Amino acid sequence: MSFSSSPVFRFVVGPHRAEYTIHSSLVAKLSAKLDVLVNGSMKEATDLCADWSETDEQTFLRFCDFVYTGSYKEGSPRKRPVKENTPEQEKAEEIREAETPKSTIRRKSKQTSSHTADFVQSKADELWIKFTSLYPPTPFKNTSFRNEPEDDCTEIFLSHARMYVFADYHGIDTLQLFALQKLRGALTRFVLHDESCVDIAELVTYTFGSTVDNEDDVDQLRSLVCFYAACRIEQLWRNSVFKNNVESISDFLNHLITLLLQRLD
Repeated sequence: MSFSSSPVFRFVVGPHRAEYTIHSSLVAKLSAKLDVLVNGSMKEATDLCADWSETDEQTFLRFCDFVYTGSYKEGSPRKRPVKENTPEQEKAEEIREAETPKSTIRRKSKQTSSHTADFVQSKADELWIKFTSLYPPTPFKNTSFRNEPEDDCTEIFLSHARMYVFADYHGIDTLQLFALQKLRGALTRFVLHDESCVDIAELVTYTFGSTVDNEDDVDQLRSLVCFYAACRIEQLWRNSVFKNNVESISDFLNHLITLLLQRLD
């Protein structure tokens, strides 16, 4: 039987209780949990309607796209508010530049430091290569967008993270994997500017506030986000906004330290 001939199932979504319909056979085949929702003996199956008012509406719309097309469109970047330095901040910057000492390291020391730096960099490169090999790319065309310092990419990352959490709750393994693939791709293309460290902080905060580790395994979204942070830790940790946002998230710090130890082997 074609999905088009199956009855439509109604969803009441978001705080404004917007109503959407999807063909029930397409919903049912996504997971055992959704099959019970659509075809089981509960009230939802009888009424062909489910109350998903706690689900973010944009996440649900991406879910609809995935149901019918096997893909979904990620969130869009926004422009950051322009912040002008106060006269005090500009004066402080001038003082810092004037007080920056010139290098007095001897040539021999530079050579020694160079060898150490090369080793550290090679370990960092190895970790990045491992990160970029996670969740092989999907056959769908990647965006060519390249972010600038003024581009807030938080919504790009959160659109995938929310989709992962949604899929995890409803047992949709294929959507979970797809969301991880999309997020890994977005992070790989992301240019980390000092202004955009806060975007990663927002992703960390959402991830560790919306997921839990299993008894034996680290949650996949947590693992991916920590892996990225470990690859970019030097730049992230120099940013006070990032540090202030994540320093109280103990699970994140524990996972991060475990990954950073790989750079010391």
